[in-house]
Amino acid sequence: MKNLISYACVALLLCSCTGNGVTKPVSLELAPQQVRLTTTCNDFSWSLLREVYNNEQESENVIVSPLSASMLLAMVMNGADGNTLVQMKQTLGFADDDINEINEYYKKLIEALPALDKTNIVKIANSIWAQEGYPFYDDFKQVNKDYFSAQIQNLDFGDASGAARTINKWASDNTNKLIKEVVDPNDLNGVRMLLANALYFKGVWANKFNKDNTATKEFTTSRGQKLTVERMQLTEEFSFADLGYATMLEMKYKEGKYCMDVLLPEANGTVESVLEQLNADQWKTAVASLMNYKVEVGLPKFKLGYNTDLTEVLKAMGITDAFAFDADFSKMSPNSLYLSQVKQYCQVNVDEEGTEAAAVTWGSMKEAAAPSESRQFIVDRPFLLVIREKQYGTILFLAAVGNVLAS
Repeated sequence: MKNLISYACVALLLCSCTGNGVTKPVSLELAPQQVRLTTTCNDFSWSLLREVYNNEQESENVIVSPLSASMLLAMVMNGADGNTLVQMKQTLGFADDDINEINEYYKKLIEALPALDKTNIVKIANSIWAQEGYPFYDDFKQVNKDYFSAQIQNLDFGDASGAARTINKWASDNTNKLIKEVVDPNDLNGVRMLLANALYFKGVWANKFNKDNTATKEFTTSRGQKLTVERMQLTEEFSFADLGYATMLEMKYKEGKYCMDVLLPEANGTVESVLEQLNADQWKTAVASLMNYKVEVGLPKFKLGYNTDLTEVLKAMGITDAFAFDADFSKMSPNSLYLSQVKQYCQVNVDEEGTEAAAVTWGSMKEAAAPSESRQFIVDRPFLLVIREKQYGTILFLAAVGNVLAS
């Protein structure tokens, strides 16, 4: 059994730092159509988590960021047409939506999420590197600049080492150095354009753990191994729910705009069995079940990273034409291009102070010619983790953790 952590579609991070300045908090106001898009995006989030989890053969821990992945694919989608576009929209849950509505939705998130409060930090960055001298349509570059605030730069992919240094520096700069390397020079062979999204979150617990109470305790991994781990301990009022197949704890970050949910499978249950229960509707029901209790919490400290090639995962989810030589990206370039690869790099750290998390997702284009009673919540076995924005329930991070000591 593996552990998962997944940055989901759009849900948990909104902060106060944008660009070079700090602005006063803003509210996130979504139109009814955009609220519906959040629900469909959360469906994509749980589907992505399940697909990556079920395909992972080695690691006990899996981390994905659906928000980062969907934003990257939405930028690529602006260059797609025909059945290539249809498949991408269907997979992301936007089958009946106009591309302009989709762009407006992401523009709203990019502007609002980093400015929801003054305490927690959220950064969203998008970039497009285009091969010097290669013909790309100005309209494609401009729409991604207007709606996704994408930095558009020319780059010589012929100098693969130099290009990799440029892209890796951008990733490091936009994730507070949590993710320092996302491309190898070999990844850039034949690349004509590379698009990337970076997502960074740093949240401070509303109820911090006292470091003096952290103690060594036992944790049973998904493979049955008994480990000694550092467990943080706190008794305080939290939102809690018994879902039958799992118990769920909501842990708020300061100012209450964001939270982290931990789902602990029932004693004889598994992370897999919990994942099978969850989609956007079931998740909405789970969140609605939360009630306030005094809860004795025991949560391991952990630092977990996970990198994955999403290409085959996305194909299995329905995006096949985009990766084929006959892909239709006729709104991107007069030349025939296809999406050659999509990769994602994630990191999530949890300690007594709060949570720090980051994701970088990139895709490369190549030429086709080529109640008041108390409760107990002791996390001593595999669990699921969710980070979300509370008002609309958009998911940024999802996690199934099986071994808190595995990096």
